[in-house]
Amino acid sequence: MNTLQQHSLSEIQDWSNDDDKIVDTLRQQLREGDYTAQEDFYAAHAVAAATIEALESDDEQLLGQLFERLIKLLDAMHNKNSLFSAPKYRCLAYVK
Repeated sequence: MNTLQQHSLSEIQDWSNDDDKIVDTLRQQLREGDYTAQEDFYAAHAVAAATIEALESDDEQLLGQLFERLIKLLDAMHNKNSLFSAPKYRCLAYVK
């Protein structure tokens, strides 16, 4: 694939059963509005959790809240991660 410069997706990002367990945990957190950031949980996990939750949910009220909850969870993850030393930039349209 030219766009990946002859690399497979698995060379760029792999996904394990442990990642699936993290996503399951984050799905529950998103349903409950729990924004507790945990070690070894990454943005990819949070986005995957919100995506799967949105696709599998029949609760229209929850669907409307998922994006806002995802932003809050990502913000908490960002604040907990000491590797982020640059100031964060937030889209004020989604901050209440």
